[in-house]
Amino acid sequence: MRTLHGTIFAVAFAFAAHGGADARAAAKTVCFNEDNEHFYSAHPAEDMTREGCRALVDAYARTGTIRSLLFCVNLQRALYDSDVWERFRDLPPDTRYVRNLRLLSERGVDQFAEWLGRCRETGIEGWLTMRMNDCHGLKEAARGMPSHLASWHSRRWEEHPEWRRAPWRDERSWEGAWDWSHKEVRDYALALVREVLGRWDLYGLELDWMRWGMYFRPGNEAEGRALLTDFVREVRRLADGAAERLGHPVLLAHRVPVTPEACLGLGFDVIAWSKCGAVDMITLSEFGNEVVAYPPVDVWRVLLKPGTRINVAVGLVATPHAASRVLSHEIFRGSAAAAWAAGADGAYFFNACYREPDEMDVLERDLRAAASPDGVAADTRRIAVTSCTTAAPGTSAHGGCLPAPLKQEFIGVDFSRMEQNLTFRIPAGPITPGTEAVLELAFDKAAASIAERLRKMPVRVNCEVVEACGVAESVDQGRVDPSNVFQRFADWPRDAALALRWRVPLEVLKSGDNAVEILPPDDAPGHVVWCALRLAPPRKDCERFGKVKK
Repeated sequence: MRTLHGTIFAVAFAFAAHGGADARAAAKTVCFNEDNEHFYSAHPAEDMTREGCRALVDAYARTGTIRSLLFCVNLQRALYDSDVWERFRDLPPDTRYVRNLRLLSERGVDQFAEWLGRCRETGIEGWLTMRMNDCHGLKEAARGMPSHLASWHSRRWEEHPEWRRAPWRDERSWEGAWDWSHKEVRDYALALVREVLGRWDLYGLELDWMRWGMYFRPGNEAEGRALLTDFVREVRRLADGAAERLGHPVLLAHRVPVTPEACLGLGFDVIAWSKCGAVDMITLSEFGNEVVAYPPVDVWRVLLKPGTRINVAVGLVATPHAASRVLSHEIFRGSAAAAWAAGADGAYFFNACYREPDEMDVLERDLRAAASPDGVAADTRRIAVTSCTTAAPGTSAHGGCLPAPLKQEFIGVDFSRMEQNLTFRIPAGPITPGTEAVLELAFDKAAASIAERLRKMPVRVNCEVVEACGVAESVDQGRVDPSNVFQRFADWPRDAALALRWRVPLEVLKSGDNAVEILPPDDAPGHVVWCALRLAPPRKDCERFGKVKK
């Protein structure tokens, strides 16, 4: 049985099955999160054995690019026979997920011990990852909705509504998240940390703050920073105790929002955590599989202690603005290219595990591709202007550049908009000889009425005028269900009606930021809804970039 996310990612990556040979395997640079459900839902009962657990690690190890495997120990409940948390295997639903967890317990198989042990044998860092405020099913439970997700919540959550972050709302599961200003909530989480660090021989422990990212009542995030810093400091003390027991260091990692501003706005003072020695590795990430918008790795390097490993999550979902999503394999490669261009130490995979075992060949290909700049340059990639999806509610960090009106109604102090000029920035990643580079712009229905005028407008990349190529194309959105935010397998955002392209000479491009300037006609209606660079190894002329799949 596949989960909803698993089905989405499997379909999206099925488009990637064609193409050239895999790039040369690079040094180990990939961190791979095995998530809370995949193994138990995607594998049969026969695999719930010591051998079946170890085989999972072997499958991932074959590519030679994985440096760290992270195994999730919890969501609303513990995924093992915990003495301090409710256990997931005790839930009543008769699903493969629950049945397989019961089988592991009944057979005396400690999957985490097997996974971590096999990681040591194969030369992979074996980490455990803990979801700090997982909210799966809380909306369904609060509304009494008949859903398997609704059963995942803990009895403790049901018994203490006063500990919820925003109990007066239930439109999203986030509103039912634990409010960490309560000592009881922090102590409950710390009990699981203590048990995990005392039970297994692990390379390190990741605290996944992105599951689900909100820890305090609205307006109380700043006061919460000191509470979380004290919590992390105690985790560091417990990890040091585990290191003494095991005879080797136990590292601490954190999956956090992309920018320092977003972290502080949500209550995560990662800079203070680093000063107290509790940050050996961080991963800059959006909530799920969204592309990280312009990861500020260089800023984080200044703020964190020297030697801190900084990963960037790679994704296949581009969000040019909040109501729009584009999913594709080319977006995934572009995400990896942007991560390497930003100076990341590693590429972090989240939710990609659902391609094992059914599409392991595709997963292996992508693990090799994302592992190095050379890998992402081996096939077509698409790097888009995107927005940040994770920030404190009510802050401007949610906003991106798109959609951008073609006609400026007011000339103010907007550094991205001088008079009628519009400027966007896009990192390109590695640029190899013979690469074909094309700038893509897509426009909404109102702008599509002046397609030929837009095609002739001045467009510059890094100050150089670039030449339009191909013809104006209408974007067919007929197969897209606008009510389904996950259905986005076409080439363009849901509000796109017209696509235009310009050829970009390689000598103009930079591996880092590239400034794209356009000068629309003075009276142009509508909006730009998409801006991206598309780079591909040499094959045909740039016409090959544009045919929308019918």
